[in-house]
Amino acid sequence: GRAMTTRWSAPLWARRIGVLTFDAGLVALALASAFWLRFDTAIPRDMLPALHMGLPIACALKLAAFVVFRLDRLSWKHLDAQETFLIGVACLVGSAALALAFFVLREARVLSTFPRSILAIDFALTFLAVAGVRFASRLLSEFSARSARPRAVARRNALIVGAGDAGAQLV
Repeated sequence: GRAMTTRWSAPLWARRIGVLTFDAGLVALALASAFWLRFDTAIPRDMLPALHMGLPIACALKLAAFVVFRLDRLSWKHLDAQETFLIGVACLVGSAALALAFFVLREARVLSTFPRSILAIDFALTFLAVAGVRFASRLLSEFSARSARPRAVARRNALIVGAGDAGAQLV
């Protein structure tokens, strides 16, 4: 007979926490990189408080947007244009909330100054990081599935009727 293999998978809540934790790292990296790029690799000392204050705020606001748009529930192996658009909208909403937070902090005199160009750079880097990691995961999944498939196996044509989007993912 055939030996049965089981594949262990984490509980859904643990997977979602893992995805959000990973996304928090991407958000923090994007904001720090935005500062680094804006100031041509030499962040001035007077901008460090804005960076240090901005990191937890950016993580909280953007992760909240990611949860609202359910990015923690998306399948990385089946990323498509619609999900990429959803990632873009979530990043835009999170970046808008971050811009509002920095405006409020500046008006309340908590922050002395904050270059607005960092917000645009941060939005672009956040989108590229979040979408890029998910797309790279899909590519890796597809290439590893192709290389694991025996070459001598003949392909069979299949007709899937009435399955909608779920059927499209089967192909």
